[in-house]
Amino acid sequence: IEAMNYFINSKIRLTIMTTVSKLNINEVPELVDIVVENGANTFAFARFCPSANDYSQMISPEDYREFLDKMWKKFIFYKECFYAKIVPKREYEVV
Repeated sequence: IEAMNYFINSKIRLTIMTTVSKLNINEVPELVDIVVENGANTFAFARFCPSANDYSQMISPEDYREFLDKMWKKFIFYKECFYAKIVPKREYEVV
């Protein structure tokens, strides 16, 4: 996060990407808030694709769908703030 400041004040577009697994699925939505607050241009994520020995970290389809719903609500929230030129408040709740 600290290194983001180097990019924010330059002409380089900043993209943050993460892989979503069982280990971090509940932390990624808050990471979106942190990334937006710190001025990244883009946030992206991909679902973890396990190798033969990593199935324990795989997310169930139901859990991933719930995660996608949360992420969609965040996207809509921040999109509306952007177009309305509103500074988003971090305390909002995704239901």
